[in-house]
Amino acid sequence: MPTFEAKAGDGPTRERLSFRARHRPQEEPQEGPLDSRNPFTPASLNVLHKELWETGVRPYIEDLGWLVSVKGRLWVPGADETHYERHYKVPLELDGETTYVSVGKKLISARNIQAGDFVVATGRIAASSYKGEMQVRLDVVDVQRAESPEEAERRHEEELTFSAAKALGVRRYPFPLKERLTISLICSPSSQVREDFVRALGPALDYIDMEHLSAAMNDARAIAKKIDAATGDIIALARGGGAVEELALLNSRSLAEALARKNAFRIVGLGHSGDSSLLDYVVDYAADTPTSAGFFIRDQLAAFIEMREAHQRHTLRETQAVAENAQARVDAYAEDLKVSAQAQSAMQGRLDELQQQLERWKGEVRQQKSESQKASQSTAVLAKLLLAALSVILLLSFGLYLKH
Repeated sequence: MPTFEAKAGDGPTRERLSFRARHRPQEEPQEGPLDSRNPFTPASLNVLHKELWETGVRPYIEDLGWLVSVKGRLWVPGADETHYERHYKVPLELDGETTYVSVGKKLISARNIQAGDFVVATGRIAASSYKGEMQVRLDVVDVQRAESPEEAERRHEEELTFSAAKALGVRRYPFPLKERLTISLICSPSSQVREDFVRALGPALDYIDMEHLSAAMNDARAIAKKIDAATGDIIALARGGGAVEELALLNSRSLAEALARKNAFRIVGLGHSGDSSLLDYVVDYAADTPTSAGFFIRDQLAAFIEMREAHQRHTLRETQAVAENAQARVDAYAEDLKVSAQAQSAMQGRLDELQQQLERWKGEVRQQKSESQKASQSTAVLAKLLLAALSVILLLSFGLYLKH
């Protein structure tokens, strides 16, 4: 039932508390048939109810002045075209019990409260009488969303699950970026789950090698053995829909430990949504279904292939630019060599001319030397002749001297 929490405020006055005593009959009514000659009409009885309500009960309730907080699921109506500023007689439910509140339309809009939201509503107890019906309600002055019992229980379970996963010392692995992947798919022998997963991979199958490992998906130990035997870059654990009680498998510690031991990217698609399990905290990616798991792998691989091809295109453009630059430099060097060859040819011609000139000079020198040698020989002969003549003259002169 809705839970009330009274806040600070003035309590009932002594005068209001004595209302019941002041209106208690002084004498007990006598037993006997009721007087049916002057009965109440519905209208007159309603007037009596209203008088009792207005003079006794309502002032007593309003005199309380308490701020009361009540929590529950508020079933505020949808679109309301009336001119009233408040929603009246709005059900507030919890644990099968219902109470009614009135709440301002602007407040509901400002807090963005939807029908069925779990809230804590704060207001004052108010009373009214309408067509003989006495009503007590809570006039809400503030309303806030709150955590429902189901959400609190789920959060508590998640905290316990997270603590268990943390105790395993799980290490996260990135999605493997390779040109070719091996996926170890662990699922039941049923072909439907396998077909759904493989079909979701689509064109990515051209880059994937599949390793199929069959196991009974209600036997945690059998699944753990298959996980230990898997050799793929990606370990995919897939399961179709099943009974709710079978979801306890997702919190199996032996299964979580087997996944935690694998040095591979781990993904599960176990056919459940809305509930967290121990495996969700162990694996690197948790999908709702086998098909969703296949789509995830497909998209990751497609992004990698696109990135690789873009890199290859960029590398090719850079290589072409380098090749074109190198070719331009080679062409320029060849042109330089061509000019150098022409200059070298001209220089060689000049060298040949100089060589010929040198040979001519050598010939002239040899001729002059020959002529000089001949002239030297003639001079020597002449000198010898002169010496011989002089010797003869001397001998003749000496002979004449001796004769005399």
